[in-house]
Amino acid sequence: MLLPAMVQAQFTFITNNGAITITGYTGTDGDVTIPSTTNGLPVIIGDYALAYSDCLTNLTIMNGVADIGKNAFESCPNLTSVTIPGSITNIGDYAFNFCLKLTNVIILNGVANIGTGAFRLTPVGSITIPGRVTNIGPNAFQRCKNISFSN
Repeated sequence: MLLPAMVQAQFTFITNNGAITITGYTGTDGDVTIPSTTNGLPVIIGDYALAYSDCLTNLTIMNGVADIGKNAFESCPNLTSVTIPGSITNIGDYAFNFCLKLTNVIILNGVANIGTGAFRLTPVGSITIPGRVTNIGPNAFQRCKNISFSN
């Protein structure tokens, strides 16, 4: 999916080895969509890309994005919902750490690694872990109260 130039302009990014790595978000809209391609290149969510974004409330990651970097969405105090598509193979360490309102997480089949502390200190109540997950890092769900798992 290629987003309009105005939407793409809300992201800062670098080109690296034939891919676009999102490094930041300058928009003010709470509903954020991470595109699968930008300028014709595949997208990766870089380390700390949208960390500490106060405005972020709902996150849609388009199918085709391959990786979520470490601490990518850490400490987004108003983030409530995220769907992680099947194209994502890795959820980086502390990717959603300390997102104090994150209650709705959907992880689609494709994810193989959930990093250390990935959902640490979030109020996620239930989560489905796809069968393809082969590694869940230490403290991935530390202090997630009343969490239930299914696969």
